[in-house]
Amino acid sequence: LTFSAPAAPTSRIGKEPTDIQMSPDIAGRWLWQTATQLQFEPKAEWPIGQRYQVKLGKKSLAPHVELKQRSFEFATPSFQATISATEFYQDPTQPGVRRVVVQLSFTHPVDAQSLASRVQLNDGTARKFSVAYDKFKLTASLQSEPLPIPDETQAMEVTIAKGVQAQRGGPGTPSEIVKSVDVPGLYSLAITEVGATFVSN
Repeated sequence: LTFSAPAAPTSRIGKEPTDIQMSPDIAGRWLWQTATQLQFEPKAEWPIGQRYQVKLGKKSLAPHVELKQRSFEFATPSFQATISATEFYQDPTQPGVRRVVVQLSFTHPVDAQSLASRVQLNDGTARKFSVAYDKFKLTASLQSEPLPIPDETQAMEVTIAKGVQAQRGGPGTPSEIVKSVDVPGLYSLAITEVGATFVSN
């Protein structure tokens, strides 16, 4: 908390204040860092997506300090998942091995079981896939099974249902995430750039 003018009782600067309530209760310590800055440090990590109410009692501030309101609310960051990248991959040494690869990113370490049960890859047929995680489970890479070559380009739809949770619990993702990846067909041809270069001699 930052105040626009000195608000700490002089004897409390560098020490813990009194008469402060936070609901729901959480283990930790309040400390007057300076005369205008009051800080709370939790003993453990903040819960995910939790709302708190803080009330400053009359003894918490210097006697001359008057505030328009002595209570306020704040929320800790919620858990979020995003599709950070998608690509169609064809093995250069095995042309028949074609896959869709999807990169996922998370704001907190994800619960693997919660994610696996909510992911689908579908191109008109539900496709099997594997999932690999980084060390901290903040990113995940989905690889589809080897895909057949369609006659025409078709879309592979990636769907992540709502409710994916973090390892530490808390509210799950609030909404469904959907993205599509084009799987090139046997007779597809895309020209991405046409240019001219003049070479002398």
